[in-house]
Amino acid sequence: GERVKRGFINSDTFPDFVCWDDRGTITVLFGTSRIDSFVTALVLHEGPVVFQYTADAVVLTDCDGDGRDDLVLFEGGYSETAGSDPIGRVMYFKGGNSLKTTPTEIRTGHTREDFIGGQAYVGKLIDTVNRYMVEVRSYPPKFNLVLYPLGAGFTLTPRDTFMLVLDSNRVYSYALCLTDIDNDNVEDILLGT
Repeated sequence: GERVKRGFINSDTFPDFVCWDDRGTITVLFGTSRIDSFVTALVLHEGPVVFQYTADAVVLTDCDGDGRDDLVLFEGGYSETAGSDPIGRVMYFKGGNSLKTTPTEIRTGHTREDFIGGQAYVGKLIDTVNRYMVEVRSYPPKFNLVLYPLGAGFTLTPRDTFMLVLDSNRVYSYALCLTDIDNDNVEDILLGT
């Protein structure tokens, strides 16, 4: 893969890796006691149109509070009509000693104007205790920040949505960051357009 994220997906103490490339292939590798040896746990071939992932569209974090990282893929280019009219989808793969090629849960967008599968981040956005996976759905000049609460019983069902509306229709690209600017242990939202 051309891009890599590191985590702990199975129950051992060796780091695991999620690798992906621009051709639409994702590979999950379980680490072993040898630094140069891995076990291939999962390979997905989504195709380059669906799978145009940046690092912000592949989330590797403990979603359900079991101590193992889970994999969540945000596919903004997904279409049920062979590439035209992208509606997007989000796929959740529960971590464990093995991974299934069928996701634990899938959510699919409804229309091109109401797609899902934007960039995603993880942080404590509301208080100092609860973690959220935050999906950014961009409908310029409007941005929806969709919050999925992390913890026991995790599902791809959002709890809250924040809407940011810019005063200009000329948004061609954006960058978003969650970081604790004011040192209060709650992430703040930085949005640049």
